[in-house]
Amino acid sequence: MSELWRLDRARTRSISPENPTGAPGAGGRAETGTGAGAARDLGVGWKVSPSIDLAPVPPRRWPTCRGLA
Repeated sequence: MSELWRLDRARTRSISPENPTGAPGAGGRAETGTGAGAARDLGVGWKVSPSIDLAPVPPRRWPTCRGLA
């Protein structure tokens, strides 16, 4: 593992909101997404979808122990 960086035939992929499948050369091609309004005049190749919207996580109650000090 100390020489993992030496892998000659390794292929790297970046999986992101812009390129959810990790396809080679597919980053920066999104036309819709969370930044579409701000990037509407920039065209393809700009970060139109730099993030994704996630569903809210329901609040949780954490148990507390009293009198254990």
